[in-house]
Amino acid sequence: MEVVFISFLLVVGAWGDAVGRTNQVDSEDTSGTELKQAFLKGKQRGFSVGKYLRKRYDGFISQLYLPDEISIRTTSFSRTKMTALTALAALYPPLPAQRWNPALNWQPLMYWYNCPLYIKLRNDAYDDPQVAEWIKLHQVLFEYIQKQTGTNITTPEDVFYLDNLFQTLLEYAVEFYTPAMIRLASGVLLNEILNATSNYIAGNTEQPKLRLYSAHENNVAALMAASRVFEPHQPSYGATFGLELRQDIKSGKYSIMAVYAGDAGGPAKMLPIKGCGSGLCDYDRFVSLVKEYAWTKSDFYNECKIEKDSQILNNNFL
Repeated sequence: MEVVFISFLLVVGAWGDAVGRTNQVDSEDTSGTELKQAFLKGKQRGFSVGKYLRKRYDGFISQLYLPDEISIRTTSFSRTKMTALTALAALYPPLPAQRWNPALNWQPLMYWYNCPLYIKLRNDAYDDPQVAEWIKLHQVLFEYIQKQTGTNITTPEDVFYLDNLFQTLLEYAVEFYTPAMIRLASGVLLNEILNATSNYIAGNTEQPKLRLYSAHENNVAALMAASRVFEPHQPSYGATFGLELRQDIKSGKYSIMAVYAGDAGGPAKMLPIKGCGSGLCDYDRFVSLVKEYAWTKSDFYNECKIEKDSQILNNNFL
């Protein structure tokens, strides 16, 4: 079974280790020693991700940087842009033909939103009796955290924003509690992946073979949920999730493989797709399983009643 096309979600706001809230990482003030160390660790993780991608896909993609072969997209956060840049530095160290400065083993490479309705649906999920019971079980913990941190803790989401102190399985369970929430969280990206893979199967091979997205841990979890492989957890900084389109050379049939590297640099493991058993998932079967989560950007705007891109939080992928 040969890899013929890959849509890969490369994540990681890898700069959160030494700070309490993620918005500190995007601040212009990086004078603190801990914050500087967090940025350094983030760059190291991004570089490890690039080395992992090169090791896994060397031969599938050229060692020579070919702009038409790879597509890179990132959210507008400084940490995700830096993750993309450091990963690309490891993925494409310049060969002699592309070395523009003999003193640098690096070359510049190109890299090219929560919906209000999603927020409403998530809040509605908190009113679900089962979810309310889950939250009630943790009320003592919430009160303790509130006392120790000086922050108002009433929902798992409040704990989520202290993600450098706690990994909230409950919040990640609630984030993708219903099909509508999954669709809002990752439907546009999933639709893009389905269009790209179906176009490849139809004969349109003049498109990037590898698509990289530098995003956030919730984007990774959202695409995993839409791909029917997610078990509630918080993806680590440097985690990557990919959907590989593979073709059986003898039969010509196409399949999807879900690949997850929980740590920066791997190792990777294949995840079973619910409804497909433990191995590869037949492409048409995969589409039938996940199509309810996919929708177009126009659908997203209409459903969320959004008129301008500026109304969308910039940690969404559209």
